[in-house]
Amino acid sequence: MTRNDPLSLKALKPFPPVKQRCTQTWPNDGTHGCQQLSHSPLSVWRRLPTAHFDNAVLRELPIDAEPKNFVRSAVSGACFSRVEPTPIARPELVVASPNSLLLAGIELITGGGQVNSSDDRGINDELQQIDTLVPILAGNKLLAGSETAAQCYCGHQFGFFSGQLGDGAALYLGEIVTEGERWELQLKGSGLTPYSRTADGRKVLRSTLREFLCSESMFALGVPTTRAGSVVMSRETQVLRDVFYDGNAKMEPTAVVTRIAKSFLRFGSFEIFKDQDKFTGENKYEKFFEEVVRRTAKLVAKWQTLGFCHGVLNTDNMSTVGDTLDYGPFGFMEHFDPKHICNTSDDRGRYRYEAQPEICKWNCGVLADQLGLVTDRAGLEPALEAFDAVYQDEYMRLMREKLGLSPLHGEEKEDKMLVDTLFHVLAHTGADFICTFRFLSGLDVFDSGDYRERVLNQLVGVSETLAQRKCKLEEGSGGVSDAQFDMIVLLLDENPVRA
Repeated sequence: MTRNDPLSLKALKPFPPVKQRCTQTWPNDGTHGCQQLSHSPLSVWRRLPTAHFDNAVLRELPIDAEPKNFVRSAVSGACFSRVEPTPIARPELVVASPNSLLLAGIELITGGGQVNSSDDRGINDELQQIDTLVPILAGNKLLAGSETAAQCYCGHQFGFFSGQLGDGAALYLGEIVTEGERWELQLKGSGLTPYSRTADGRKVLRSTLREFLCSESMFALGVPTTRAGSVVMSRETQVLRDVFYDGNAKMEPTAVVTRIAKSFLRFGSFEIFKDQDKFTGENKYEKFFEEVVRRTAKLVAKWQTLGFCHGVLNTDNMSTVGDTLDYGPFGFMEHFDPKHICNTSDDRGRYRYEAQPEICKWNCGVLADQLGLVTDRAGLEPALEAFDAVYQDEYMRLMREKLGLSPLHGEEKEDKMLVDTLFHVLAHTGADFICTFRFLSGLDVFDSGDYRERVLNQLVGVSETLAQRKCKLEEGSGGVSDAQFDMIVLLLDENPVRA
Protein backbone atom coordinates (compact mmCIF):
# COMPACT_ATOMS: atom_id res chain seq x y z
CA MET A 1 0.00 0.00 0.00
CA THR A 2 2.99 2.27 -0.12
CA ARG A 3 3.01 2.77 -3.88
CA ASN A 4 0.78 5.21 -5.77
CA ASP A 5 0.25 3.48 -9.09
CA PRO A 6 -0.94 5.71 -11.94
CA LEU A 7 -4.48 5.01 -13.03
CA SER A 8 -4.98 4.53 -16.75
CA LEU A 9 -8.27 5.92 -17.98
CA LYS A 10 -8.25 3.34 -20.75
CA ALA A 11 -8.38 0.61 -18.14
CA LEU A 12 -11.43 2.07 -16.41
CA LYS A 13 -14.63 0.12 -16.81
CA PRO A 14 -18.08 0.85 -15.42
CA PHE A 15 -18.16 -0.10 -11.75
CA PRO A 16 -20.49 -2.97 -10.84
CA PRO A 17 -23.28 -2.27 -8.36
CA VAL A 18 -21.79 -1.56 -4.96
CA LYS A 19 -22.20 -4.55 -2.69
CA GLN A 20 -22.25 -4.69 1.06
CA ARG A 21 -19.17 -6.16 2.62
CA CYS A 22 -18.33 -7.66 5.95
CA THR A 23 -18.34 -4.75 8.38
CA GLN A 24 -16.86 -4.42 11.84
CA THR A 25 -18.98 -3.68 14.88
CA TRP A 26 -17.69 -3.00 18.37
CA PRO A 27 -19.93 -4.26 21.20
CA ASN A 28 -19.90 -2.38 24.49
CA ASP A 29 -18.12 -5.23 26.21
CA GLY A 30 -14.99 -4.56 24.17
CA THR A 31 -15.13 -7.78 22.20
CA HIS A 32 -14.55 -7.70 18.47
CA GLY A 33 -17.33 -8.93 16.22
CA CYS A 34 -17.81 -8.98 12.47
CA GLN A 35 -21.30 -9.15 11.00
CA GLN A 36 -21.57 -10.65 7.51
CA LEU A 37 -24.15 -8.71 5.53
CA SER A 38 -26.16 -9.64 2.48
CA HIS A 39 -24.30 -9.45 -0.81
CA SER A 40 -27.33 -8.08 -2.67
CA PRO A 41 -26.62 -4.85 -4.55
CA LEU A 42 -27.50 -1.67 -2.68
CA SER A 43 -30.65 -0.22 -4.21
CA VAL A 44 -32.31 2.13 -1.72
CA TRP A 45 -31.44 4.26 1.30
CA ARG A 46 -33.09 6.43 3.92
CA ARG A 47 -32.19 8.81 6.72
CA LEU A 48 -32.60 7.63 10.29
CA PRO A 49 -35.48 9.56 11.86
CA THR A 50 -33.50 9.84 15.12
CA ALA A 51 -30.65 11.64 13.34
CA HIS A 52 -30.56 15.41 13.04
CA PHE A 53 -27.99 18.12 12.40
CA ASP A 54 -26.81 20.27 15.30
CA ASN A 55 -23.89 22.30 13.98
CA ALA A 56 -22.44 23.46 17.28
CA VAL A 57 -19.01 24.58 16.08
CA LEU A 58 -20.53 27.07 13.65
CA ARG A 59 -22.65 28.49 16.48
CA GLU A 60 -19.87 28.69 19.04
CA LEU A 61 -16.80 29.65 16.99
CA PRO A 62 -16.18 32.83 14.96
CA ILE A 63 -17.04 32.67 11.24
CA ASP A 64 -15.21 34.46 8.44
CA ALA A 65 -17.05 37.67 7.52
CA GLU A 66 -16.14 37.33 3.81
CA PRO A 67 -19.13 35.71 2.05
CA LYS A 68 -17.31 34.94 -1.20
CA ASN A 69 -15.12 31.88 -1.71
CA PHE A 70 -11.72 32.69 -3.14
CA VAL A 71 -8.18 31.68 -2.21
CA ARG A 72 -6.56 34.11 0.24
CA SER A 73 -3.13 34.33 1.79
CA ALA A 74 -4.64 34.88 5.25
CA VAL A 75 -8.05 34.72 6.90
CA SER A 76 -8.16 36.72 10.12
CA GLY A 77 -10.44 36.54 13.13
CA ALA A 78 -12.19 33.31 12.16
CA CYS A 79 -12.12 29.58 12.86
CA PHE A 80 -14.28 28.70 9.84
CA SER A 81 -15.10 30.14 6.42
CA ARG A 82 -18.47 29.32 4.89
CA VAL A 83 -17.84 27.54 1.59
CA GLU A 84 -20.04 25.52 -0.73
CA PRO A 85 -18.63 22.37 -2.36
CA THR A 86 -17.80 22.52 -6.07
CA PRO A 87 -19.86 19.88 -7.95
CA ILE A 88 -18.26 17.12 -9.99
CA ALA A 89 -19.71 15.90 -13.30
CA ARG A 90 -21.64 12.61 -13.41
CA PRO A 91 -20.61 11.27 -9.99
CA GLU A 92 -20.36 7.48 -9.58
CA LEU A 93 -20.36 5.56 -6.32
CA VAL A 94 -17.17 3.49 -6.09
CA VAL A 95 -17.48 2.00 -2.61
CA ALA A 96 -19.40 2.57 0.62
CA SER A 97 -19.07 1.45 4.23
CA PRO A 98 -22.63 0.82 5.54
CA ASN A 99 -21.60 0.87 9.21
CA SER A 100 -19.73 4.15 8.80
CA LEU A 101 -22.64 5.80 7.02
CA LEU A 102 -24.93 4.72 9.85
CA LEU A 103 -22.95 7.10 12.06
CA ALA A 104 -23.96 9.84 9.62
CA GLY A 105 -27.62 8.88 9.91
CA ILE A 106 -27.72 7.17 6.51
CA GLU A 107 -29.16 3.65 6.28
CA LEU A 108 -28.28 1.58 3.21
CA ILE A 109 -30.82 -1.07 2.21
CA THR A 110 -30.05 -4.24 0.25
CA GLY A 111 -31.72 -5.16 -3.00
CA GLY A 112 -33.87 -7.66 -1.14
CA GLY A 113 -35.39 -4.88 0.92
CA GLN A 114 -33.89 -5.96 4.25
CA VAL A 115 -32.40 -3.37 6.57
CA ASN A 116 -28.66 -4.04 6.87
CA SER A 117 -28.68 -4.45 10.62
CA SER A 118 -30.19 -6.98 12.98
CA ASP A 119 -32.23 -4.60 15.14
CA ASP A 120 -35.54 -2.91 14.35
CA ARG A 121 -35.33 0.83 14.90
CA GLY A 122 -38.78 1.51 13.49
CA ILE A 123 -37.39 3.57 10.63
CA ASN A 124 -40.20 5.41 8.89
CA ASP A 125 -38.37 7.88 6.68
CA GLU A 126 -39.19 7.65 3.01
CA LEU A 127 -37.12 5.21 0.95
CA GLN A 128 -35.12 6.68 -1.90
CA GLN A 129 -33.19 5.14 -4.78
CA ILE A 130 -29.45 4.81 -4.20
CA ASP A 131 -28.84 7.06 -7.21
CA THR A 132 -30.22 9.99 -5.23
CA LEU A 133 -27.61 9.45 -2.50
CA VAL A 134 -24.61 9.65 -4.84
CA PRO A 135 -24.89 13.44 -5.50
CA ILE A 136 -25.03 13.99 -1.73
CA LEU A 137 -21.89 11.93 -1.12
CA ALA A 138 -20.21 13.85 -3.94
CA GLY A 139 -21.12 17.25 -2.50
CA ASN A 140 -23.35 18.12 -5.46
CA LYS A 141 -26.36 18.25 -3.12
CA LEU A 142 -26.74 18.68 0.64
CA LEU A 143 -28.89 16.95 3.23
CA ALA A 144 -31.44 19.14 5.00
CA GLY A 145 -29.76 20.82 7.96
CA SER A 146 -26.25 20.54 6.57
CA GLU A 147 -24.02 23.64 6.67
CA THR A 148 -20.72 23.66 4.81
CA ALA A 149 -17.53 25.41 5.90
CA ALA A 150 -13.74 25.10 5.73
CA GLN A 151 -11.76 25.10 8.97
CA CYS A 152 -8.90 27.52 9.61
CA TYR A 153 -5.86 26.20 11.44
CA CYS A 154 -2.11 26.68 11.56
CA GLY A 155 0.65 24.12 11.98
CA HIS A 156 4.24 23.18 12.57
CA GLN A 157 5.43 21.27 9.50
CA PHE A 158 8.69 19.32 9.75
CA GLY A 159 9.43 21.18 12.98
CA PHE A 160 8.90 24.73 11.73
CA PHE A 161 5.88 26.98 12.13
CA SER A 162 4.17 27.27 8.75
CA GLY A 163 1.60 29.91 9.60
CA GLN A 164 -1.99 29.63 8.47
CA LEU A 165 -2.95 26.41 6.65
CA GLY A 166 -6.59 25.33 6.87
CA ASP A 167 -8.83 22.92 4.97
CA GLY A 168 -7.53 23.26 1.44
CA ALA A 169 -9.57 20.37 0.02
CA ALA A 170 -11.93 19.39 2.85
CA LEU A 171 -15.31 20.76 3.91
CA TYR A 172 -17.23 20.51 7.17
CA LEU A 173 -20.78 19.29 6.42
CA GLY A 174 -22.21 19.59 9.91
CA GLU A 175 -22.64 17.52 13.06
CA ILE A 176 -25.09 14.63 13.13
CA VAL A 177 -26.63 13.72 16.48
CA THR A 178 -28.10 10.23 16.57
CA GLU A 179 -28.84 7.91 19.49
CA GLY A 180 -27.10 10.28 21.90
CA GLU A 181 -23.85 10.49 19.94
CA ARG A 182 -22.45 13.40 17.95
CA TRP A 183 -20.47 12.85 14.74
CA GLU A 184 -18.86 15.46 12.53
CA LEU A 185 -19.17 14.90 8.78
CA GLN A 186 -16.66 16.06 6.20
CA LEU A 187 -16.03 15.82 2.47
CA LYS A 188 -12.47 15.66 1.17
CA GLY A 189 -11.76 16.57 -2.45
CA SER A 190 -14.82 18.79 -2.86
CA GLY A 191 -13.13 21.82 -4.42
CA LEU A 192 -11.40 25.11 -3.68
CA THR A 193 -11.60 26.89 -0.32
CA PRO A 194 -9.99 30.10 0.98
CA TYR A 195 -7.21 27.84 2.34
CA SER A 196 -6.35 25.95 -0.87
CA ARG A 197 -3.20 28.05 -1.44
CA THR A 198 -1.64 26.83 -4.73
CA ALA A 199 -3.62 23.56 -4.89
CA ASP A 200 -6.90 22.86 -6.71
CA GLY A 201 -8.99 21.50 -3.84
CA ARG A 202 -9.38 18.12 -5.53
CA LYS A 203 -8.25 14.57 -4.77
CA VAL A 204 -7.72 11.73 -7.24
CA LEU A 205 -9.13 8.22 -7.13
CA ARG A 206 -5.94 6.35 -6.20
CA SER A 207 -5.16 8.41 -3.08
CA THR A 208 -8.83 8.55 -2.06
CA LEU A 209 -9.20 4.77 -2.20
CA ARG A 210 -6.04 4.38 -0.10
CA GLU A 211 -7.54 6.63 2.57
CA PHE A 212 -10.88 4.80 2.49
CA LEU A 213 -9.30 1.35 2.80
CA CYS A 214 -6.83 2.33 5.50
CA SER A 215 -9.39 4.24 7.58
CA GLU A 216 -11.74 1.27 7.75
CA SER A 217 -8.88 -1.22 8.21
CA MET A 218 -7.44 0.76 11.12
CA PHE A 219 -10.88 0.84 12.74
CA ALA A 220 -11.17 -2.95 12.36
CA LEU A 221 -7.70 -3.30 13.93
CA GLY A 222 -8.87 -1.36 16.98
CA VAL A 223 -6.86 1.79 16.25
CA PRO A 224 -8.61 5.12 16.94
CA THR A 225 -9.18 6.70 13.54
CA THR A 226 -11.40 8.90 11.44
CA ARG A 227 -13.92 6.79 9.54
CA ALA A 228 -14.59 6.72 5.80
CA GLY A 229 -18.18 6.42 4.62
CA SER A 230 -17.87 6.37 0.85
CA VAL A 231 -15.83 7.18 -2.24
CA VAL A 232 -17.45 8.88 -5.23
CA MET A 233 -15.58 9.53 -8.47
CA SER A 234 -16.02 11.47 -11.71
CA ARG A 235 -14.48 10.35 -14.99
CA GLU A 236 -15.28 13.73 -16.56
CA THR A 237 -14.01 16.09 -13.86
CA GLN A 238 -10.26 15.54 -14.05
CA VAL A 239 -7.14 17.16 -12.61
CA LEU A 240 -3.48 17.18 -13.59
CA ARG A 241 -1.16 15.12 -11.39
CA ASP A 242 2.53 14.20 -11.60
CA VAL A 243 2.44 10.74 -10.03
CA PHE A 244 6.19 10.08 -9.87
CA TYR A 245 7.29 13.73 -9.69
CA ASP A 246 9.33 13.19 -12.84
CA GLY A 247 7.73 15.87 -15.02
CA ASN A 248 5.29 13.48 -16.74
CA ALA A 249 2.00 14.87 -15.43
CA LYS A 250 -1.24 13.26 -16.58
CA MET A 251 -4.95 13.96 -16.23
CA GLU A 252 -6.68 11.77 -13.63
CA PRO A 253 -10.31 11.35 -12.54
CA THR A 254 -11.27 13.18 -9.36
CA ALA A 255 -12.81 11.55 -6.31
CA VAL A 256 -14.49 12.64 -3.09
CA VAL A 257 -14.35 10.72 0.20
CA THR A 258 -16.85 11.13 3.04
CA ARG A 259 -15.07 11.32 6.40
CA ILE A 260 -16.67 10.90 9.83
CA ALA A 261 -15.17 11.62 13.26
CA LYS A 262 -16.08 12.77 16.74
CA SER A 263 -14.23 15.96 15.86
CA PHE A 264 -11.86 17.25 13.19
CA LEU A 265 -10.23 19.78 15.52
CA ARG A 266 -6.45 19.50 15.30
CA PHE A 267 -3.51 20.59 17.39
CA GLY A 268 -3.07 23.31 14.78
CA SER A 269 -6.60 24.57 15.46
CA PHE A 270 -5.22 26.03 18.69
CA GLU A 271 -2.27 27.68 16.96
CA ILE A 272 -4.46 30.50 15.65
CA PHE A 273 -4.96 31.95 19.16
CA LYS A 274 -4.19 35.60 19.72
CA ASP A 275 -3.24 37.33 22.96
CA GLN A 276 -6.54 39.19 23.15
CA ASP A 277 -8.65 35.99 23.12
CA LYS A 278 -10.68 35.82 26.33
CA PHE A 279 -11.10 32.50 28.11
CA THR A 280 -12.06 31.55 31.64
CA GLY A 281 -11.60 28.51 33.81
CA GLU A 282 -7.88 27.79 33.64
CA ASN A 283 -8.07 24.37 35.26
CA LYS A 284 -10.12 22.93 32.40
CA TYR A 285 -7.21 23.54 30.04
CA GLU A 286 -4.95 21.38 32.16
CA LYS A 287 -7.54 18.58 32.19
CA PHE A 288 -8.08 18.95 28.46
CA PHE A 289 -4.35 18.82 27.74
CA GLU A 290 -3.85 15.83 30.03
CA GLU A 291 -6.50 13.90 28.09
CA VAL A 292 -5.03 14.90 24.71
CA VAL A 293 -1.58 13.70 25.80
CA ARG A 294 -2.96 10.41 27.11
CA ARG A 295 -4.91 9.66 23.92
CA THR A 296 -2.03 10.67 21.67
CA ALA A 297 0.47 8.49 23.54
CA LYS A 298 -1.83 5.47 23.33
CA LEU A 299 -2.53 6.11 19.65
CA VAL A 300 1.12 6.16 18.61
CA ALA A 301 1.73 3.01 20.69
CA LYS A 302 -0.86 1.23 18.55
CA TRP A 303 0.81 2.52 15.38
CA GLN A 304 4.19 1.16 16.48
CA THR A 305 2.89 -2.31 17.28
CA LEU A 306 1.20 -2.52 13.86
CA GLY A 307 4.15 -1.19 11.87
CA PHE A 308 2.08 1.79 10.72
CA CYS A 309 3.89 4.91 9.54
CA HIS A 310 1.86 8.12 9.23
CA GLY A 311 4.37 10.00 7.12
CA VAL A 312 3.32 13.61 7.83
CA LEU A 313 3.04 14.13 11.59
CA ASN A 314 2.75 17.89 11.41
CA THR A 315 0.67 19.54 14.13
CA ASP A 316 -2.10 20.24 11.63
CA ASN A 317 -2.40 16.47 11.11
CA MET A 318 -2.81 15.67 14.82
CA SER A 319 -6.32 15.10 16.17
CA THR A 320 -7.27 16.47 19.59
CA VAL A 321 -9.50 13.42 20.21
CA GLY A 322 -6.71 10.92 19.57
CA ASP A 323 -7.78 9.69 16.14
CA THR A 324 -5.51 8.83 13.24
CA LEU A 325 -6.04 11.81 10.96
CA ASP A 326 -5.22 12.61 7.32
CA TYR A 327 -4.08 9.52 5.43
CA GLY A 328 -1.55 10.90 2.97
CA PRO A 329 1.81 9.23 2.26
CA PHE A 330 1.23 6.59 4.96
CA GLY A 331 2.56 3.06 4.79
CA PHE A 332 2.70 -0.23 6.68
CA MET A 333 6.05 -1.75 7.51
CA GLU A 334 7.24 -4.55 5.24
CA HIS A 335 10.83 -5.72 5.84
CA PHE A 336 11.51 -4.24 9.24
CA ASP A 337 13.70 -1.17 9.48
CA PRO A 338 13.31 1.17 12.49
CA LYS A 339 14.48 4.05 10.29
CA HIS A 340 11.78 3.38 7.69
CA ILE A 341 10.52 6.52 5.93
CA CYS A 342 7.24 6.21 4.02
CA ASN A 343 7.14 9.83 2.82
CA THR A 344 9.50 10.54 -0.08
CA SER A 345 9.38 14.25 0.83
CA ASP A 346 10.80 13.58 4.29
CA ASP A 347 14.45 13.93 3.25
CA ARG A 348 15.81 14.10 6.81
CA GLY A 349 13.67 11.28 8.16
CA ARG A 350 11.95 13.44 10.75
CA TYR A 351 8.84 11.26 10.63
CA ARG A 352 10.56 7.88 10.32
CA TYR A 353 8.99 4.92 12.11
CA GLU A 354 11.20 4.94 15.21
CA ALA A 355 10.75 8.71 15.70
CA GLN A 356 6.93 8.73 15.73
CA PRO A 357 6.53 8.61 19.56
CA GLU A 358 9.08 11.39 20.03
CA ILE A 359 7.43 13.53 17.35
CA CYS A 360 3.96 13.04 18.83
CA LYS A 361 5.27 14.19 22.20
CA TRP A 362 6.94 17.18 20.53
CA ASN A 363 3.63 18.06 18.90
CA CYS A 364 1.93 17.87 22.29
CA GLY A 365 4.53 20.37 23.48
CA VAL A 366 3.55 22.73 20.66
CA LEU A 367 -0.08 22.42 21.73
CA ALA A 368 0.98 23.22 25.31
CA ASP A 369 2.71 26.37 24.05
CA GLN A 370 -0.53 27.54 22.44
CA LEU A 371 -2.59 26.73 25.53
CA GLY A 372 0.01 28.69 27.47
CA LEU A 373 -1.49 31.82 25.93
CA VAL A 374 -4.64 31.28 27.99
CA THR A 375 -3.37 29.40 31.03
CA ASP A 376 -0.17 28.79 32.99
CA ARG A 377 2.21 26.87 30.70
CA ALA A 378 4.05 25.42 33.69
CA GLY A 379 0.83 23.79 34.85
CA LEU A 380 0.76 21.73 31.64
CA GLU A 381 4.27 20.35 32.05
CA PRO A 382 3.39 17.38 34.32
CA ALA A 383 0.92 16.05 31.74
CA LEU A 384 3.50 16.44 28.97
CA GLU A 385 6.17 14.66 30.99
CA ALA A 386 3.75 11.78 31.58
CA PHE A 387 3.66 11.07 27.83
CA ASP A 388 6.60 8.65 27.89
CA ALA A 389 5.21 6.54 30.72
CA VAL A 390 1.73 6.35 29.16
CA TYR A 391 3.23 5.42 25.80
CA GLN A 392 5.54 2.75 27.24
CA ASP A 393 2.80 1.15 29.33
CA GLU A 394 0.42 0.97 26.36
CA TYR A 395 3.15 -0.21 23.98
CA MET A 396 4.21 -3.05 26.27
CA ARG A 397 0.60 -4.02 26.95
CA LEU A 398 -0.02 -4.36 23.22
CA MET A 399 3.25 -6.20 22.60
CA ARG A 400 2.44 -8.68 25.36
CA GLU A 401 -0.86 -9.33 23.61
CA LYS A 402 0.90 -9.88 20.28
CA LEU A 403 3.41 -12.28 21.81
CA GLY A 404 1.04 -14.06 24.20
CA LEU A 405 2.83 -12.92 27.34
CA SER A 406 1.03 -12.66 30.67
CA PRO A 407 1.42 -9.27 32.39
CA LEU A 408 3.16 -10.68 35.46
CA HIS A 409 4.23 -8.20 38.12
CA GLY A 410 8.00 -7.87 38.44
CA GLU A 411 8.81 -9.05 34.90
CA GLU A 412 8.46 -5.70 33.14
CA LYS A 413 12.20 -5.39 32.47
CA GLU A 414 12.44 -8.93 31.14
CA ASP A 415 9.46 -8.39 28.84
CA LYS A 416 10.94 -5.18 27.47
CA MET A 417 14.28 -6.88 26.89
CA LEU A 418 12.53 -9.68 24.99
CA VAL A 419 10.63 -7.21 22.78
CA ASP A 420 13.75 -5.12 22.13
CA THR A 421 15.72 -8.24 21.21
CA LEU A 422 12.99 -9.41 18.84
CA PHE A 423 12.99 -6.11 16.94
CA HIS A 424 16.78 -6.08 16.86
CA VAL A 425 16.71 -9.48 15.15
CA LEU A 426 13.98 -8.33 12.76
CA ALA A 427 16.06 -5.32 11.76
CA HIS A 428 19.27 -7.35 11.40
CA THR A 429 17.65 -10.03 9.21
CA GLY A 430 15.29 -7.80 7.23
CA ALA A 431 12.33 -9.91 8.32
CA ASP A 432 8.86 -8.92 7.16
CA PHE A 433 7.06 -7.19 10.04
CA ILE A 434 3.52 -8.43 9.39
CA CYS A 435 4.44 -11.93 8.19
CA THR A 436 6.65 -12.55 11.22
CA PHE A 437 3.87 -11.84 13.70
CA ARG A 438 1.35 -13.75 11.62
CA PHE A 439 3.64 -16.77 11.74
CA LEU A 440 4.27 -16.45 15.48
CA SER A 441 0.53 -16.24 16.15
CA GLY A 442 0.09 -19.75 14.75
CA LEU A 443 3.12 -21.29 16.43
CA ASP A 444 2.46 -24.30 18.66
CA VAL A 445 5.00 -23.85 21.45
CA PHE A 446 4.00 -27.18 22.98
CA ASP A 447 4.91 -29.12 19.84
CA SER A 448 7.49 -31.70 20.88
CA GLY A 449 8.75 -32.22 17.33
CA ASP A 450 11.43 -30.39 15.41
CA TYR A 451 9.59 -27.09 15.83
CA ARG A 452 12.83 -25.11 16.28
CA GLU A 453 14.05 -25.97 12.77
CA ARG A 454 10.61 -25.32 11.26
CA VAL A 455 10.41 -21.96 13.02
CA LEU A 456 13.80 -20.93 11.66
CA ASN A 457 12.88 -22.03 8.13
CA GLN A 458 9.61 -20.12 8.26
CA LEU A 459 11.25 -16.95 9.57
CA VAL A 460 14.01 -17.15 6.99
CA GLY A 461 11.27 -17.37 4.37
CA VAL A 462 9.91 -13.95 5.36
CA SER A 463 13.37 -12.39 5.64
CA GLU A 464 15.32 -10.83 2.83
CA THR A 465 18.66 -9.05 2.73
CA LEU A 466 19.26 -5.84 0.83
CA ALA A 467 21.36 -7.68 -1.76
CA GLN A 468 18.59 -10.21 -2.38
CA ARG A 469 16.05 -7.44 -2.90
CA LYS A 470 18.32 -5.70 -5.41
CA CYS A 471 18.67 -8.92 -7.40
CA LYS A 472 14.89 -9.33 -7.53
CA LEU A 473 14.53 -5.74 -8.61
CA GLU A 474 16.96 -6.18 -11.50
CA GLU A 475 15.17 -9.34 -12.65
CA GLY A 476 11.76 -7.66 -12.71
CA SER A 477 12.68 -4.19 -13.92
CA GLY A 478 11.22 -4.48 -17.42
CA GLY A 479 8.02 -2.63 -16.57
CA VAL A 480 9.57 0.64 -15.38
CA SER A 481 11.56 3.38 -17.05
CA ASP A 482 15.30 3.76 -16.53
CA ALA A 483 14.73 6.87 -14.40
CA GLN A 484 12.21 5.08 -12.18
CA PHE A 485 14.51 2.06 -11.88
CA ASP A 486 17.44 4.26 -10.82
CA MET A 487 15.19 5.98 -8.28
CA ILE A 488 14.17 2.66 -6.72
CA VAL A 489 17.79 1.46 -6.54
CA LEU A 490 18.72 4.71 -4.80
CA LEU A 491 15.89 4.20 -2.33
CA LEU A 492 17.10 0.67 -1.64
CA ASP A 493 20.52 2.01 -0.76
CA GLU A 494 19.25 4.84 1.45
CA ASN A 495 16.15 3.21 2.92
CA PRO A 496 15.51 -0.41 1.85
CA VAL A 497 11.96 -0.62 3.15
CA ARG A 498 10.72 2.59 1.55
CA ALA A 499 11.34 1.16 -1.93
